[in-house]
Amino acid sequence: IYQCDWSSDVCSSDLRRLLETLMITFKGKPVGLDTLAACLSEESQNLEEVYEPYLLQMGLLNKTSRGRVAAPRAYRHFGIPEEEDPQGTFFDGK
Repeated sequence: IYQCDWSSDVCSSDLRRLLETLMITFKGKPVGLDTLAACLSEESQNLEEVYEPYLLQMGLLNKTSRGRVAAPRAYRHFGIPEEEDPQGTFFDGK
């Protein structure tokens, strides 16, 4: 179902699995580095030093004070709709 060019670097299985974990498993909510590493059976240091720099440079990952989140560009790249925050935001009156 994903609209992904499977020959691109972004679609390598490890990078794809990391982004899918953020977008699907955690439904777009911020995820801490250690939690993400545990879900992927990877070392935290490996995520931080190998995967993150590439994904940040490509604009597919954002690091926030609350954790890592897939960037809107990642959702568009994979053709996955972004999860809406059920609590809304302060400014939209929800």
